[in-house]
Amino acid sequence: MHHNDAPTAATPARRILVIDDEPGIRSFISRALSAAGFAVTEAADGHQGLRLALSDPPDLVLLDLCLPGLDGREVLRRLHQERPHQAVIVWSATADRHAQRLCLSLGARDYMRKPVPVADLLTCIGACR
Repeated sequence: MHHNDAPTAATPARRILVIDDEPGIRSFISRALSAAGFAVTEAADGHQGLRLALSDPPDLVLLDLCLPGLDGREVLRRLHQERPHQAVIVWSATADRHAQRLCLSLGARDYMRKPVPVADLLTCIGACR
């Protein structure tokens, strides 16, 4: 194993898990991230997303808050308990400052309001090391 194979704090995210219940958004973001060179996995609900994040940890989780079954806040809470250093960017159509503060206090690296321009998302991902 070369030393470059192991992720380090300075390595940008390469594998991204997109957890969002809207198929159109998941598909659009997955295509955009794939085109930018990322390996993307998708989950349509909170239970599936949490299971994937814990069983095959990605470099970064892109997490919607409004999810069926297990909402994004609970996914974030459980993920942070199990993998405290997991990089998570929360994105939501909700411009709720309380939700934003809560997510950041639960370990999210950033909170972005949908719709997020792809260029802004890529910048945020690049800063999330």
